[in-house]
Amino acid sequence: MRVIRPAPEAEVVASFLRGELDSPRYRKRLLDLLAADGQDASLVARPNLGDRGENAYRAALLDRHRGWSRREGLFHGFPQHIDWFRAALSREEVLAIRYIDWDWWLDISGGTRQPLDAARRIRHGTFTGSTAEGHEPIAARLRAAKPPVELIAVTPSDHSRLVLVEGHVRLTACALYPDSLPPALEILLGVSDEIERWWAFQRIRGSSSPDISPRPGSVATSAGAATSSVASASTSQRPHVLLGATGWQLPRTCRSRSHSRAANLVRTASTAPSPVSDTCRVGACAASRASTVPA
Repeated sequence: MRVIRPAPEAEVVASFLRGELDSPRYRKRLLDLLAADGQDASLVARPNLGDRGENAYRAALLDRHRGWSRREGLFHGFPQHIDWFRAALSREEVLAIRYIDWDWWLDISGGTRQPLDAARRIRHGTFTGSTAEGHEPIAARLRAAKPPVELIAVTPSDHSRLVLVEGHVRLTACALYPDSLPPALEILLGVSDEIERWWAFQRIRGSSSPDISPRPGSVATSAGAATSSVASASTSQRPHVLLGATGWQLPRTCRSRSHSRAANLVRTASTAPSPVSDTCRVGACAASRASTVPA
């Protein structure tokens, strides 16, 4: 794994919403939310991460769509504080990412949550709810001029396991057509010592899954109110950076659980990094789903 740079929370929010806008299942829902606010779909399709007002609106939109800031549904137990990075993974590392601990992905993988197991079961006809052919166009886009939106995954600070948060269908396409993967695939990666508290990281057997469907109800919330509420809730903090010799790296373990935010990143570059946005305070990502299933 090669860490390219820290990623602001706003980038993760925008990436998830773009994935939802591309989804035949959720495109209409998002367009309805945007229309109710008198906003154009370009705010999601072509996000301007340098615009704080846009970022605040998208954060509020994701909250209304999935309830992420309240830690409901998909985000039940998700850490309030998580450090985000843009990282490049090898093919083997991508295909080792585990699915969310949700019934559909347990069924499709035979209980392992491994995409390669899901791919084998689909190709052999063991699992009949999906086909390889249906995933082929998705896999083909991985090497296109405009590839699909990035996968979003999370890991504890010891990097013992990567679990997918958004992009399950795309990851399955990668496993079905691994030759479509580039030598290194960029993803958005969240790191937190508290990620194992998230219900979907590894659910306690016998417990029920929360409802992770898009939130129903009113779609009307003013962009101005959204901007104000998000701005007032955010505290500017940057990841602690240590200087070294060549490239970004994540340390294998955190120095202490209480110091996880300051020790998750080691800077080893001879040139200074570009300025890092100070908005990566709270984890903001989500999974799309098929019918009642995360995508």
